[in-house]
Amino acid sequence: MRALGGAAEFWEVTEKVKLLLVISSLGLGGAERAVSILAREWVRHGHQVALATLEESGSIAAYDLPQELNRIYLGRGAAGLSSLRKLPRLLRIVRRIRRTVRAERPDIVVSFMDQTNVLTILGTLGLKVPCIVNEQIHPSFSSIEKFPALPLLSWFLIPLRNFSYRGARWITLLSERSRNCFPGYLQARIRVISNPVAELPAEARDAELPRPVVLGVGRLVPQKRFDRLIEAFALLAPQFPEWSLALAGEGRDRETLVRLADRLGVSSKVQFLGRRQAMGSLYKQADIFALSSDFEGFPNVLGEAMASGCAVIATDCLTGPGELIRHEVDGILTPVSTEGLAAGLGQLMQDEELRRRLGSNAKEVVERFGLTQVLALWDDLFRIAVN
Repeated sequence: MRALGGAAEFWEVTEKVKLLLVISSLGLGGAERAVSILAREWVRHGHQVALATLEESGSIAAYDLPQELNRIYLGRGAAGLSSLRKLPRLLRIVRRIRRTVRAERPDIVVSFMDQTNVLTILGTLGLKVPCIVNEQIHPSFSSIEKFPALPLLSWFLIPLRNFSYRGARWITLLSERSRNCFPGYLQARIRVISNPVAELPAEARDAELPRPVVLGVGRLVPQKRFDRLIEAFALLAPQFPEWSLALAGEGRDRETLVRLADRLGVSSKVQFLGRRQAMGSLYKQADIFALSSDFEGFPNVLGEAMASGCAVIATDCLTGPGELIRHEVDGILTPVSTEGLAAGLGQLMQDEELRRRLGSNAKEVVERFGLTQVLALWDDLFRIAVN
């Protein structure tokens, strides 16, 4: 990623545009956090920004948004409905997107996440407004493929996504390795733009972690495989009795994970922190940050931990960790397995000097994926899209 000058200097010469952003929700999640950061910066640098969601009208976003941002409610999504009831709901959303585009008259529409991308493209067909779609996960593990909106037609949805993406001016991906998931006729439309990485402020602590500690952060859902992290920690606990494990986040797997820690005999050493606002202070307290996912797009929490100077370890899943971590330079990449993760964790837990060296180098992630660089790449795309 090319190095650029300061963000303020760059954006002084940027043509201002009117943007309509579309995302399913503004709840907790990596994609939602990335969108909130981008929206805030685009407003701060003079773009006119509206953000449309499928969440309840007036609901509170999980992340700070500027007052100048125009929030638009498109109507409830189709999650939890039967296949026959989903289709009418999705068609209503497409119509509302279309009405919103006509009313707002944006220069560019930017949509985030696969199912919302398809709906947005359908809603902008024939309106002569350039549409940019953004994939926030490795496309092989997209929600369309793993959790299809219409299960009876799942065999058709991936071709439908790819065909519908022909209606997008640009497709933005978080990593180069995701490119090959798309057919040749879409390759010329693809740009790779990572999510921005920045060090979080070390706010007043709202949790005190025992030391030394391994920290995991994320939604407690199957994708993140916190069961793997607990199992790896349990394998090491007899050898490293002074160490603890802390997990920050909530999700449907919490009770299962609590029972797993109890069954493995490490419940007294595993702390479930729930949702936390002062994440910067948690990263600063952590001796090791661990990511144990089966798949990722561009894991924001890993970038934040590295920017904070944590010694990090991650499973080397298809995309994400391998883009951020330079193995044995600023972090450790392990096979996607309990045994591999345990071996890497043990290496870090026993070597304080290694943790110090990796953590010091990890801060360079901001130079590679910082906000200035990411905004510049988006700006290039905007200028091409409107010309």
